[in-house]
Amino acid sequence: MPLIHVTVISKSPFYNIHGLPKRLTENIHSFFEFTLAREYSKRTVRAYAFDLVVFFRFYQGKKKTFPSFKDVSIQSIIDFIYHEKSRNAAPRSINHRLNTVELLYRFCFKCVIPGSEKYKAGASGGSKRFLTMDSNLGIYPIYAKGGRTLKLKIPHQLIQTLEPDEVKSFLSTLKTQRDRAIVTLMLVCGLRSVEIVNLKLEDINILNKSIRINGKGNKQRFVPLPDNINKLIDAYIETERPVRRGFEKERSLFLTLKGPNRGLPMCLEGLRALFRYKRAISGVHHANPHRFRHTCGRNMAKAGMSLSSIQKLFGHNDPRTTIHYINLVMKDVFEDHEAAYQKLEGIYGKGT
Repeated sequence: MPLIHVTVISKSPFYNIHGLPKRLTENIHSFFEFTLAREYSKRTVRAYAFDLVVFFRFYQGKKKTFPSFKDVSIQSIIDFIYHEKSRNAAPRSINHRLNTVELLYRFCFKCVIPGSEKYKAGASGGSKRFLTMDSNLGIYPIYAKGGRTLKLKIPHQLIQTLEPDEVKSFLSTLKTQRDRAIVTLMLVCGLRSVEIVNLKLEDINILNKSIRINGKGNKQRFVPLPDNINKLIDAYIETERPVRRGFEKERSLFLTLKGPNRGLPMCLEGLRALFRYKRAISGVHHANPHRFRHTCGRNMAKAGMSLSSIQKLFGHNDPRTTIHYINLVMKDVFEDHEAAYQKLEGIYGKGT
């Protein structure tokens, strides 16, 4: 019985899933083509491919022949959930896999997985209204059409951020203008890793003091370019940015500075390697690109930046994602409570 696995098709954005019936493999390939035609990213297709491998390995189980994908039912989905929970998979990961399976099923058979209708939003499968959390914060009623086959409740977790001394320790290890510019863009402007490596020279607008960001789903937004970051980028371009023979017209902003790939665009793996190395030197072992982004959101919220402005800065479609930065960690609660209590003592006297 062949092992179900993924391979990358050479010089192609597609992924092959081996070990499945020919007809299903063809349908999956068409599904990936359809996904890319809708201008989803290659990373999304990659995530779909590995989601399907996890599900199909479970679905086949120990059977000698692969069962028909058409026979997937809501009971299959429930069994898969229990299987994933036994493997300690995170609820968010399980939900992502469930969504991928349903998308493929709907693509193949033009209908939902049998038995899943009762899990759809609304009594008649219509839109479901999510009540506003707090209209004073600028969050208004949101409507969602349909819903996933089944999904797990995501445990509420506070945003994990870095303390000021941890940020200073990490920044002290950065010796190049390029590295300082990259980390500062995450800390001050809230950029994602993929947004960093996708930056082009023409995305930097010095006159308007702004940066054009190509975010998730090819959605563009503009973020402010503070003077200190502008100076870091300018110093990097003038003194560090290498020019490799044959790549003089390379437009990527951040390039590799050393090794055989010197002068080539920095990739995500190169960025991760940079953070791994600096974490080891600084001793800040939980410092990663997204935690710097979270730290930016928390700092902006504490400084009084409006929720709608943070949403635009971070490129969030859903304000419910942005509101997590308003939910402060316990240390912030204690500090704010102490400051408020001292004001009350000034009004009512000691011992209030």
